[in-house]
Amino acid sequence: MIFERRFLDPRFLRFIVTGMVNTVFGYSVYGALVFLELPYQMALALATVAGVAFNYRTFGHFVFASSGGVKVFARFIAAYGVIYGFNVFLLAGVIRFLRLDPYLSQLLCLVPTVILGFLLMQTWVFRGEPNYGTEKTY
Repeated sequence: MIFERRFLDPRFLRFIVTGMVNTVFGYSVYGALVFLELPYQMALALATVAGVAFNYRTFGHFVFASSGGVKVFARFIAAYGVIYGFNVFLLAGVIRFLRLDPYLSQLLCLVPTVILGFLLMQTWVFRGEPNYGTEKTY
């Protein structure tokens, strides 16, 4: 029941679509930096930083109908810190134990990282916002 309520919610579907746009942006930055021969850890860190402002606006506006604010942005940054830590730990493990290249390894890390991101955004970052739960149609 909780799974159905959380993952079949229209907000989750908007999160997935918006996340695809955000992922293309972030993965493009990551891929370009790896192509420029930066270590994957640095490429991931820079791609995360580059994506934070972009993702904050897209998730806040299109998914959670948030007007934002300093507290919400601070929680968003903290959530991204958790997501980044989880992602780099998982990425290092995939590269080390599955012996895959950094491109494919990061693709494999996307699903669990996206799920963690949605849970953090829904239950902590945007919860309590004045427009939280407001359904928008686009």
